[in-house]
Amino acid sequence: MECRLGATLLVCAANVYPTVLPLLCGAGFHSALASSAQSLDFAIRTTGWSSLLGGAVLMVAAMMAPALAAPLSHLWLGSPARYRWRAISLFGLGYFAVWLLALSVMFAAAALLVAAAGSVRPAGVTIAALGIAWQASPLRSACLARCHLRPQLSSFGAAALGDSLRFGAVQACWCVTTCWALMTLPMLWPGEHGPLSAAATLFIAIERAGGPRRFGKTLIARVETDPS
Repeated sequence: MECRLGATLLVCAANVYPTVLPLLCGAGFHSALASSAQSLDFAIRTTGWSSLLGGAVLMVAAMMAPALAAPLSHLWLGSPARYRWRAISLFGLGYFAVWLLALSVMFAAAALLVAAAGSVRPAGVTIAALGIAWQASPLRSACLARCHLRPQLSSFGAAALGDSLRFGAVQACWCVTTCWALMTLPMLWPGEHGPLSAAATLFIAIERAGGPRRFGKTLIARVETDPS
């Protein structure tokens, strides 16, 4: 089921990109990034809050689609049949709320970096270098391993509601710490936003399909056998 769901999500992501790119890769967005707060107000007025937030949600859904297959499968199989869609909705609420907050921080950090570097391109090179260093770090491996954890879910009552919401929020936190560089880099390369976003989605798909690394498997085993 997980493989079929992952393939379906990837197809949906490919269909979503033509809608997302004009919203988040347009001149208004990147002029706001280059000029920070002064142009951000103009970008918001021309694009609109609803379109901007909708585009952000669609971008996260498209780029993180490969990472969502396993958690959604866990929810689907671990929830009573009549409560499955409720559990998935609550998971999505927690997941996208955390990602929207994270994207706001990423945008602010990218704007500060652009201001310090003087233009968008040097800032993009800096993020790429930091991302490569982060990719090779043991700490990222630990964060990636946490992405593979699947908590026990309550089936009924308020506990079931809280478990689904918490699962989405926690999953998003580990996805943010794992993939922040992959999400920030396309913001800083206006002309290559689409290809970079698609490449990031493919990278996430390959990485998640491979499962946790050896360090991650050890960490997961320790967590799962912890009596607390």
